[in-house]
Amino acid sequence: MKMKKKIILMTVLTILITSGIASAQNEIPLSPPPGYYGTVTVNGQPAPQGTTIVAKIAGEVRGSIPISTAGFYGDNPGKTKLWITGYQNEINSTVTFYLNDVAAGQTSTLAGPETDNRVDLSFIVPSGPGGGNSGGSSNGGSSGGGGGGGTTSGENLSNIDVKESHELEIFKDVLTSYRFTHALNPIRYNNVTGNVNAGVITTTVEVLKGTSSMVSSAAPGKVYKNVNVWVGTSGFATPANLKESKIVFNVQNSWLTDNKITGSQLKLLRWDGNKWITLDTNEIRKDATTTYFESATEGFSPFAISGIMGITATSTPSVTQTPIPEITRTATPPVKAPTIQNWILIVIIAAAYFIIIRKK
Repeated sequence: MKMKKKIILMTVLTILITSGIASAQNEIPLSPPPGYYGTVTVNGQPAPQGTTIVAKIAGEVRGSIPISTAGFYGDNPGKTKLWITGYQNEINSTVTFYLNDVAAGQTSTLAGPETDNRVDLSFIVPSGPGGGNSGGSSNGGSSGGGGGGGTTSGENLSNIDVKESHELEIFKDVLTSYRFTHALNPIRYNNVTGNVNAGVITTTVEVLKGTSSMVSSAAPGKVYKNVNVWVGTSGFATPANLKESKIVFNVQNSWLTDNKITGSQLKLLRWDGNKWITLDTNEIRKDATTTYFESATEGFSPFAISGIMGITATSTPSVTQTPIPEITRTATPPVKAPTIQNWILIVIIAAAYFIIIRKK
């Protein structure tokens, strides 16, 4: 009889241990986690820089990544990906992608560890308040001037080579991205985040033939291009109305090479009414023909893209931003450890019970 009890207890203990091990293995995070990358559009236009893509499984956030190059999230080849935390028993689970709580038109599945997966995403974001989930990004826009949000310029007409304008709505705490496409215009995007619901606002870029007629001195350094950038009517582009403004521009690689200027020496300068100030400028992307840069600005006026080589220029701090934590390959799993601990506790209790019975 005692032998029969021992056999039963051993069988139960074996089942408990086996189940505990299997459960624990299922709850081990995939390491390194699978990475995702691809193109991303909002309302048919490339998603602007600064937009954050969030990945969820069963409604639980498992990863996020800020867009550093308009129209793309992650890179391949490269170490920047949307790393998604998952577990062995979740492989092939549905992954849903979000932008400001708006789901993408595409989903994917959780892949195995250390895999690179391309998923191209498209989002349809309502254009303004009252249209559901209004947070999002506005891109493109119609050419033209006008209305209450129009822009005027005091620049000499004879000095304007190209003029490009777009109208878009600006909302509070929403990123609005004005996209410029003229081949002679070095300004690619003007990304602004509103402090107020301003309605339709026109942004205009004037590409100049030389130094702006509105400044008293030429910009320092080797000037690549002079431009005027205007947002709204006079007095609109202030911190009271705009929380953050970033200008994305490009420079031909051949010009940089011919003038022996490195990416770190290329700066965007702004005329503050009395002098040229150098804006914090970062190289964000480079291809075979063009290098792309980004600068934060607190105002709009004449600008100059210039190579600053050994010249001390007045600098201005960039607009204060809330940094986005860097996404690393370290997976932080949801709190599931208590389940494993419960199994360990069961095994310990069963073992203790077996020892007590054996002594009897």
